[in-house]
Amino acid sequence: MLNININSNISNKAASFPTARLLDLMLFFWGGALVGDNLKNKFDNNIITVTNKDFASKYISSDSSATFAAPDIAEYKTADEDNFWYDVGGNVLNKTVTDLYGAVTERTIIKYSATEPYNVYWICILKSGVVLTDNQKDDFSKQFTLWLYYFGELNDYGYYKDNGVLP
Repeated sequence: MLNININSNISNKAASFPTARLLDLMLFFWGGALVGDNLKNKFDNNIITVTNKDFASKYISSDSSATFAAPDIAEYKTADEDNFWYDVGGNVLNKTVTDLYGAVTERTIIKYSATEPYNVYWICILKSGVVLTDNQKDDFSKQFTLWLYYFGELNDYGYYKDNGVLP
């Protein structure tokens, strides 16, 4: 039986972190903590650098003009198999909030609001070499409220999102 959540009024509060079994797959997880103006990794002292921070809450407002850059560290470059944070030469790319909520990558997974404004609540970068099982994709879909077709095919646990595009 198909259990797709078509409710676009998904809670936008990041009330809790993902389960431990998902956290174990992550190199980086941001769930609202800051170090100065930067996004703090839950696991260590690495940060996503924020330039021109203009949001004051534990989420990134969709109208933010800030830019975001992953650490210039080999471990992160290796984990970025989608070339989202780094170009093919390994140069750090600056991302806008629109890049964050518009991304559909399998290595960087982002929780954002299902309807406008598309505020960003969680950012995760998977560890290098992690290949998600179907059950893990289901768990990410549920906990990160991912688009129905986030992983390239209809997911029973995906959500309808106003900015999602049908294949």
